[in-house]
Amino acid sequence: MIGINKGALGAVNPNLKLELKFNYQTYTDVAATVAANTNDYVRAWRSTVNSSLFTQSTDAARPQRVSDGLYFDGGDYVAIAHNSGFMDFGTGNFTVEAWVNFANTTTENGIFSQQSISNTHVFLRKNTNNTLQFAAATSSTAVANYVTASAISVAANTWYHIALVRNGSTVSMYLSGISQTLTLVTAIGTMPTGTGDLYIGVEYDLSGYFVGKITDFRIYKGVAQYTANFTPPTRSS
Repeated sequence: MIGINKGALGAVNPNLKLELKFNYQTYTDVAATVAANTNDYVRAWRSTVNSSLFTQSTDAARPQRVSDGLYFDGGDYVAIAHNSGFMDFGTGNFTVEAWVNFANTTTENGIFSQQSISNTHVFLRKNTNNTLQFAAATSSTAVANYVTASAISVAANTWYHIALVRNGSTVSMYLSGISQTLTLVTAIGTMPTGTGDLYIGVEYDLSGYFVGKITDFRIYKGVAQYTANFTPPTRSS
């Protein structure tokens, strides 16, 4: 697992490969610097793995940490350099989960994505019609394989736990612990691999910027963390 906790870690799931908690200390990211706090997930990640955690696009401001998460204003995102330790899922089981808070429920919101070489890509987004959609394309000419959940009911400025799970050949999506009905399913076999960054808060082609807050972003490799309805883990504060 990459990141440090505030206090003792205790037992850690060995399949938990990345955990980003964005809400322990309030700070403002100015000129690519953060508050010098060794109990800070963001700082731990920046200082030990990637010197440019916050990558901005055309937006003058980077994602800003507020009291309960990392705030995305619709023009910024977090980019984390490619690391096969928590990416490159291959054909194995995996789980990606996060707590999300949509400030705008009518726009397209990219939750996470990866673009690799030759335009291979992966993304999870909430569409304008309030469907959740996961896609993976293995080449620039390949038609993306999609899994789409039927329209979800979400309100603005409300926290929801979202989980994307692959268990064998089955892909599932959960909203606040409830399995969602899938209305469009095409086979997703070997996941794309390459050198693309992991993006949080935008789609792979830098479109569909997230508007709202994200926290407790986790990636598990080799395990379907959830295979039935569940009680979501408590959101950190």
